Formats: sequence, C-alpha cells, structure tokens
Amino acid sequence: MAGTFLNPNSRNGRDEGVAADGTLNMLSGKTGYPVKRDTSFRRMEPAQHRLKVPQRRLERRDHALLSEIIEAHGGRRRAAFERIEADIVTTGGLFPLKGLATDPTVRRMTAWLHEVRASVTPFGAPDQRTNFTPDRVAIEKLDGSVVAESRDFAALFSGHGLGTPWGPLHRAHFNGYAMWTYLNTPFLLGMDGVEVVEREPWREEGEEWRVLRAWLPGTMVSHSRYQDFYFGPDRMLRRHDYQVDVAGGMLAAQLTGTMPRPTGSGCRHAAAPMRAGRTTGRSLTY
Repeated sequence: MAGTFLNPNSRNGRDEGVAADGTLNMLSGKTGYPVKRDTSFRRMEPAQHRLKVPQRRLERRDHALLSEIIEAHGGRRRAAFERIEADIVTTGGLFPLKGLATDPTVRRMTAWLHEVRASVTPFGAPDQRTNFTPDRVAIEKLDGSVVAESRDFAALFSGHGLGTPWGPLHRAHFNGYAMWTYLNTPFLLGMDGVEVVEREPWREEGEEWRVLRAWLPGTMVSHSRYQDFYFGPDRMLRRHDYQVDVAGGMLAAQLTGTMPRPTGSGCRHAAAPMRAGRTTGRSLTY
C-alpha cells in the first residue's frame, strides 16, 4: 500500500500544526491558499477545535486497519475501474454565504479513481461542464471549448474569508476537489504521499469509531492538509472532519450514512442517503 503511517512523535518538517504540548491545531495545516481567517463563525466548528495527537508508536496492526477499511469499501475490485459517476444534489448553508443560489437539480459528478480529476455536468448551462485537475479548473462546453479557466488557485482565492462572494470558477474549483475527495474516500488514504496516524477512538451512537488523521501532500488538492476520518466496527466511514481553507478556514464535521455501491462496468453510483445536515446525496452541506 502506497500510503504511509506517520509517527506522531516525529518532527519531519511537515508537522507544522503540532505544538510543543503535543496538540495539533487544525487551522495550521495549510493548503497554500492565502485565505483570510474568519473568527466569527465558531458555532459551525466541530466540538474539538484543538485535537490531541496520540502519543504512541503505530504498530504493524495499524497498517492492517487501513487495509481492512479499504477492503470494506471495495478493496482490489476498484482497480478494474477508471472513474466513478454519481448523481448528486448540492445544497446547504455555504453557497448562500457565497452569494450562490442552490437548487434541487440533479447533476452528474464524475471523479477519476487513479488521478486527481473531476467533472460535473451540467454547470451553468445545459451544454456546459466543469473540468478540475490539481493545476487547472475550467468551465467548458461539451465539445471541449473553454468558457473560463484558472491555473492559479492561490490567486483565485486570495484574501477570501467565509463571506467572500464566489463566482462560477470558485464554485467549480470547490465542487471539483470536494467531490473528488468524497468519492475517493477512503482509498485516498493509501495513495502516494499520504501519511496517516491513528488517534484515540471516538464513541458515538453506541459504537466505538476508529479515527485516522491524514496529512495530504500538496499534489492532492482538497479542503485542508490535515483531515480526520472516523470508521465504525464494520470499517465503513462514519464521519469526516476538515477545515475549508478556501472559505476562511471554516471547520466542518460531516456525518455519513448509507454508502453507494458500484453497479455495472462503468462503476456508476446512484445517490445514497447521507446524514450531513439531514439531506440526500453526499451533499455539500455545512
């Protein structure tokens, strides 16, 4: 497995968010966006703003845990497919804060499984789609002609706070990396450059959830460098914590319900009910 477990006691230059007292501040795991930090929206934070890194060395069985998690979500069968498609509805409180309307339109989200690439159709018009990769986001016509694009994500979100208005390219960028992350979880935990530690277990709904904290490399565009993933006794994803660097560092705790199952040779997924804000689909609800 390409992903590695990070010794929580190490200081390898990447643990910039670890303080002398062993506490990791989620707000310091930066993704490179020169964002404006908002302090006025603390009511949206998860209960634990500063999270303790476990003070123990990871053993061989920890690698087995990640293998069990990946196997529970499909395991080696995933290698046979190039991409995943899902019918999605994106709603919630974030888009209105950005001056963007939400609607119940069902859109087709496509996320590639072996490269960071995503697209959503339709986008802005019936004959338009997005095209997201780690170094470019574009709005295109279905014939491939470019409507708008950006290759400088730092400039695109420069100075952004939670209430900074977004335009179509901002939304396309967010949709691209967010849905790629969701549809590639937990497999991304085993990808090249990803480092993982196990935190103390979390108890909720009468279950004990195993918690993995991941450090994502710069080549993997996502919400934030540090993210926490919670898995139930069946090793299925229960919760996902992160901060939204492109929206002023807003913290989010996303609960998940029934996971979609692949059908057909195209690995096409139907939307599944989730519990992130009591909505349907893996909805971008904060």
